[in-house]
Amino acid sequence: MRMDNTGKISSAPRVYQDSSVDRNSEMSEEMDKDVVKYTLQSYIGSYTGSSNEEKKQAAVEKMENLPNGNFDELVGDVINEIHRRSGMAYDNRDKPMRVKLVKLRDDKFKNLAVDVLHVFNNRYFKNSKSDIKDEISNLGKLISILKVEEENGEEIIKETNEKMKFKLFVEYIKRFHNDKIVEHMESFINEAIELDLNNSFDILFNYKIFLKKIDNSKYKNLEEYKIYKSNIQRIEKMNLDTKTKKEMIKKEYLNISDLLVEKQFFSEETRIRDDVNYLINLLRRYSDNEKESASSLNSIHSNIINLTNRIADKAFYISYINKNTVRKLRDIADKNLEISTSKISFDEFVLEISKTIRTLLENIKS
Repeated sequence: MRMDNTGKISSAPRVYQDSSVDRNSEMSEEMDKDVVKYTLQSYIGSYTGSSNEEKKQAAVEKMENLPNGNFDELVGDVINEIHRRSGMAYDNRDKPMRVKLVKLRDDKFKNLAVDVLHVFNNRYFKNSKSDIKDEISNLGKLISILKVEEENGEEIIKETNEKMKFKLFVEYIKRFHNDKIVEHMESFINEAIELDLNNSFDILFNYKIFLKKIDNSKYKNLEEYKIYKSNIQRIEKMNLDTKTKKEMIKKEYLNISDLLVEKQFFSEETRIRDDVNYLINLLRRYSDNEKESASSLNSIHSNIINLTNRIADKAFYISYINKNTVRKLRDIADKNLEISTSKISFDEFVLEISKTIRTLLENIKS
């Protein structure tokens, strides 16, 4: 989007011509490698490239054999075409390669971009061990954050009062038994909760603190919680006497308390966190050793695959986790069951697993 000479917004891509600058000269001088890598990754997104492995491999090998200058020129032309297709400023000077790129269908061009990125990474980002260590560090930091969030969640559960669990238990028993004992227990527990609320704090003051704590926890994403909170906010604005308002807010507060006891996610998150901790140890073992024996690599690879599948299985049953991330984890594991049959290098496999696990942890954290 840009503003033209009339002051109107235009969505047409900008073009530039500057004969004094060769946009495709040496990579080290004219193009920032990190920017090029980011541009390619952003354009490609989750696209994995052609399913024709033989054709893909032939294209990659052809690029790998190009001299640096020729490959850099190809990269520059591909980046320029990405800019054109994305509505960004681009160089429209006629060049044989650019004419070819313009004519490519989107899927064909994306296949080319995937191959270019693969060769580009191998050519200019050879220190993948360093990338792996960065990813491991990121995973460790996320695990620490999740640990704090888990402790906050457990504190909230504790604050909702243990009697709530008895209340839910009695309601469950009522589905199968409807006798005087159950009726007595239900009455007793409800009276105990009512007394506890009245004696422990002033609901009209403390519920705001309670809601604030929930808003800083995972529970804020629950649809039922959003409804109960909205009800409380609506009641706050009503022109009611203090006693009536207190009773109405207390009812919504109890609904939230029931919900929190019923919807405890932290046990599932804890099990995932433990598995990721184990995975981090495996990744560190690999990244800290420059040379691993074949048997050692096979052992690490097998353990990573098993852990990845375990994490995906547990994550699948947590409602708020993006199922596309879970599917991606499983796909990575399925496609790389054996090192010998894997379509990518071990470093790339480790990085792909690490980045996808990081996405999953960020999903849990948000």
